[in-house]
Amino acid sequence: MRSKLRPTRTLALLLTAGALSLALTASAAAVIYVYGNGFASKSAFKEMKRTGGGKKCQKHYREKAKSMRVHVVGKRLCEFSPPVVGDATRPDHVIFAKGQVLPKKTPKALREAAYLAVKVRMGRGDAYELQIRPKGRRFKLLRKPSSGAVSEAGKSDAIRPLKKPNSLRLDVKGARVTAIVNGDQLASVVDPNPEGVAGRKVGFGIGSRKNSKRAIVGAFERVRVGIAE
Repeated sequence: MRSKLRPTRTLALLLTAGALSLALTASAAAVIYVYGNGFASKSAFKEMKRTGGGKKCQKHYREKAKSMRVHVVGKRLCEFSPPVVGDATRPDHVIFAKGQVLPKKTPKALREAAYLAVKVRMGRGDAYELQIRPKGRRFKLLRKPSSGAVSEAGKSDAIRPLKKPNSLRLDVKGARVTAIVNGDQLASVVDPNPEGVAGRKVGFGIGSRKNSKRAIVGAFERVRVGIAE
């Protein structure tokens, strides 16, 4: 897939025209996708900018697999953002990312601590975040700054094990935040104070809940960004 980027200033026009409109699950909002990246080339791979994790967070292009490989060392989220920024202070964004923790490349002792994440309304520490841990099939929906009203956690068979990729989707529309994995809704909550999360970016990445000098390794094969209708 070629990388497709629509300048941020055209998002309102896309909404008016209804271009690229796509309704997914009945429980999720309809979405207009405005950006897609399947890492078909190194130039497409380079569009992903590191936004968290520091020097112990690295990305590499895998030309044969057409994927973005991620290495993370230590207890942190290795986080990246595509080149899409909302015009509004609290944009109604959707992020979709398909990725995998690679069990053959990740030490056995770290596999349970490894997680995939997607974030919306991200900026200056603010964000809504969905995390899944394939080993154990656990998930968390978080708000930063934290809020008990937007804090969900549990276990779901919708989360595939380490040897298989998972598709994560996080929608935000107004005060409603919806987390979906592999087409199944895991959580949908209403934030009583949505003004408290004012970021305009989206992000995705691989993280570790355990401190170690060895690396967790994963890969992403596709990222898409849209606007919730």
